[in-house]
Amino acid sequence: MEVNDLTTGLRLLMDGLLCLLVPLFSHLLTILLTLILGYITYWSIHRLERARDMTEVGFGYLQGKKSSRRHCFSGLVKDVVSNRKPGETPPVFPNGWFPLIESRDLRVGKSLPVTALGKEFAVFRGHDGQAYILDAHCPHLGAHLGVGGRVYGNCLECPFHGWRFKGENGAIERIPYVEKVPDFIKTKSWPVCEKNGFLYIWFHAEGEPPLWYPPDIPEVTEGLWSYRGRTQHTVNCHIQEIPENGADAAHLGHLHYDSVFSGSDLRFTNNRFWEFCKHDWKPQWEPDPAPNNHMASISLTHVTRVFGHALPFSELNLNIKQIGPAIVHLVFKSKFGSGVFVQGITPEGPLKQRLVHQLYAPSSFPQVIANLLLLSEACMLERDIMIWNNKKYIKNPILVKEDKLISRHRRWYWQFYSENSPTLQQVRETSLDW
Repeated sequence: MEVNDLTTGLRLLMDGLLCLLVPLFSHLLTILLTLILGYITYWSIHRLERARDMTEVGFGYLQGKKSSRRHCFSGLVKDVVSNRKPGETPPVFPNGWFPLIESRDLRVGKSLPVTALGKEFAVFRGHDGQAYILDAHCPHLGAHLGVGGRVYGNCLECPFHGWRFKGENGAIERIPYVEKVPDFIKTKSWPVCEKNGFLYIWFHAEGEPPLWYPPDIPEVTEGLWSYRGRTQHTVNCHIQEIPENGADAAHLGHLHYDSVFSGSDLRFTNNRFWEFCKHDWKPQWEPDPAPNNHMASISLTHVTRVFGHALPFSELNLNIKQIGPAIVHLVFKSKFGSGVFVQGITPEGPLKQRLVHQLYAPSSFPQVIANLLLLSEACMLERDIMIWNNKKYIKNPILVKEDKLISRHRRWYWQFYSENSPTLQQVRETSLDW
């Protein structure tokens, strides 16, 4: 009888526990499913806005595991960058159009300070909606026009003494305490081009006027494709290293072969857990003929393979246009629709680049897919950044015949340098930061 009583008691206890646990697990499962659905819904509606300073990525290798703390990096990073041999690198600021800021960051009647290309600029949008770029410092007593400067019509007023300069040519328009304004007073006004979500500045070491202009992307200009998100990365490297990747076919089959799910840290990308999932890339780079010598074309196909079999929905066909030294348009076609990545490189310093990708696609393109594309692009790019942050530019590298496109790209890119293009040595000698 005692055994039966014990068995009955245990059964009653188990029944009681089940009565308590089943509703609890049911509630937990409901909460988990709600969170998952909420997360999917969030990324189906909201655009991805991702910015990362990657200038310290990869330097941890040089001091071992204990260097993982951020404050240990600063001196090491500065030493590595400053010790790069100036005799090996090409000029640090090529000639061409460069994105200074993104259009949406400059409202009508507002001014901003921007540092790029070894110079400081005051950028403002006049009340006519046009953007203007002036030299940053007032020629009177050196106040920064972009810091506290006020916009009047299409002029920018110095915050120190109220001198006003015209945006279109930098000429003085008004000095509040002078009856007759001397007409010889002016500051430098820079050529501006605003297209495809970016505000571009024309830079040329010899002061040549614009020799070409960035092309429109018709679908973006006509409003057929809208802004769907962006990524931003700050990198320690020479500007030429970034577009040169487009002609380096071999690195795609090695650095970007491992699954995107294995991440961007090169210590862990060769992860056995993801060996069943790999990426297949087939690129081709070709310079454009005259009169578009400043452009080059890249055809690229991508597919993800799982256990050796291609996933149909993962196929991407990209027609990429490299425009000058710092602009790339990546038009893609997928099973979910078409779109374009607009890439811009801003030289914030001789060996420091700000790299931005904006994604545009039609309204029918699922936002969750747009976010996945942005995240995948960022993950793959961050693998390159880990290389760029630490690599040395070799002027005459040892190449095999399969690397011939790299040589062609370097010859093509050299057209953006001229006699007075600033070298790394010159920039270091004239800057306290280098």
